[in-house]
Amino acid sequence: MRMPDDEAKADLLLEGFGEYLLARLEAKKDTKELAQLFQGAQDALRKKLETENVMERAVQHAMAARDEADQALDGKVRDLYMAMQMGWANRRTNPLNLKYFPNGLTAVTLAPLAEELVLVGKIIALLAAEENPALKAYGPLVQEAAGGLQAAMASYNAALTAAGLAASATRAQALLWRDAYRKIYARLLDIYSSNKPYAESFFKKAPKGKKNGGGAGGAGEITTPKPPASKA
Repeated sequence: MRMPDDEAKADLLLEGFGEYLLARLEAKKDTKELAQLFQGAQDALRKKLETENVMERAVQHAMAARDEADQALDGKVRDLYMAMQMGWANRRTNPLNLKYFPNGLTAVTLAPLAEELVLVGKIIALLAAEENPALKAYGPLVQEAAGGLQAAMASYNAALTAAGLAASATRAQALLWRDAYRKIYARLLDIYSSNKPYAESFFKKAPKGKKNGGGAGGAGEITTPKPPASKA
């Protein structure tokens, strides 16, 4: 019997191999107890995988919220930039541009998010000291949008961490699933000791993987356990 490849994902272990074995075990009266045992391995891995999927969806939602917050900040910065152009035909000679946007608008709005927050922080500090009340009024608006982006970035990073932990838990549970898979094989060999091919027929044939070490959690041929040597 060949174990699923090392690279096989949890969903493949569950649906591609586990469900077949479970159905075969449940179909025989003398292996129903084994079916109950293996059902526990299936349920435990499926629970970890479901949690991982929930965390992955949370990452996508957090990413969307982060990107929306970035767009909101870009919009406030853009509004400020446009307000500064009032009365100036040539933006290159506009002293406000040289003061607030020395490298242009897109140098701020297209910067990596962490860098953008630093640049926006400098703009907010300049606005706090701005004497023009019309421009100074943009300070709280830009600051609120920057705070929203900062919070959204923190939520995204937290979601990434949680997803990584969930993925690690799934991988650890998959090792336990593989151990249960091997143990079921050993038990079937005991039950059908005179008919090894039949015992092996309970398992779907796995293609020969690149790794064939058969170590813990690894792919490889499962050999028939040797009986203990008789004592003299």
